[in-house]
Order: sequence, then C-alpha cells, then structure tokens
Amino acid sequence: HNFYEDDGDSFEEELMGLRRGLLEKGFLHVHSYNVGTSISMANFEQGIFVPEYSFVFVDHKDQERVEGVRILDSGMYACMYIDAFEKEQDYASKLLEYCRAQGWQLAGDYICEIITEFNVFDSEKRSMFLRLQVPVRFS
Repeated sequence: HNFYEDDGDSFEEELMGLRRGLLEKGFLHVHSYNVGTSISMANFEQGIFVPEYSFVFVDHKDQERVEGVRILDSGMYACMYIDAFEKEQDYASKLLEYCRAQGWQLAGDYICEIITEFNVFDSEKRSMFLRLQVPVRFS
C-alpha cells in the first residue's frame, strides 16, 4: 500500500497495523515508537515515492527473537529533520538534490525515521519529528 499517494490517515493506519503486530508478538509498547519506512535506492534516485518497508528499530539483544531482522549498514548518511509527515516528499526531494549538488553517490535505501510523536492539547493530529536519511559515498 502506497501511503504517499493518500492522506496522512493512510500513514497512521500503516503505523497502527505495525504496532498491533508488534504487541501481538509480545513486544513492549515502547518498542513501537522507533518506527521507520524505507524507499529503495533505485526508486529514490528517480523521485518515485513507493514505500518498500515499514519497520521498527530494535536493540541488538532483540535480533534473535525477531524474524526478518535487517541490519542497517554503518557509514555516512546525509540527513534532514522535519516536523510533519506531510512535508516528507518535498524535503526528501531536497535531500536528494543536495546530495547530487555535493557530488555524493547514494549508497543504499532512503529511510524516514519517526524520532518522536505526540498529541498536543488532545488534538486529533499528532505532531511528529522525522529524520530523513540516505547513505552516501563521496566521489
């Protein structure tokens, strides 16, 4: 499902489904807060916003009890921080433009990580702080 083509409600539904699945597998609720999504490097380079994975970041000690754990490569990442999901596509495109302007090569998939989220004054819309990041190589 491509939540980039829908409104923020579709993204919220994706997160709720992921969190529900984690709780059913016995994860503490706190694990579900460090959520991320990824776009393949090939799609990101072309400006195509189709999510490949929705996932959570887990501690090393949890790797054995979780199926399908993928370890992110260490290395240099170009990053940008934003304060709303609705801004992601625009700012991810700016991040890509910046990498190209610097002469950097992409070295892996694009990742959007929800650093924190919270409701302010009981509003229905949640506030989010997101890290947009992509691994890069210097030419």
